Amino acid sequence: MNKKKSTPQYYLSFLLNQAPVLKCKFIELPIKEEVIIKKSIVFFDDPEPCYIHKGAVTMRLIAEIQDSLENEIKHGVMMLCGDKIPSVVNDYVNIDFFDAIAISEE
Repeated sequence: MNKKKSTPQYYLSFLLNQAPVLKCKFIELPIKEEVIIKKSIVFFDDPEPCYIHKGAVTMRLIAEIQDSLENEIKHGVMMLCGDKIPSVVNDYVNIDFFDAIAISEE
């Protein structure tokens, strides 16, 4: 039987002073509404996006975040702090305060 090798499901733990603020999968990341609107204008020329455009934009932004973090994972980095956190995470994710991200497979 030919089994397809699945990619690991990563969880992101956003931390503030080492205390958890949010733990979620990539697909569950809260994206800032103003970023969704801004990118909806760029991608679809739509300043008042419907839920379909909002969903499409959100998925593109999550993919961008995932790509930036998976590059770190490939290099064995499972904890990012301060200026090591990719700018797309700080720019796109709707979490007010965090100073580190722990990446795990659980």
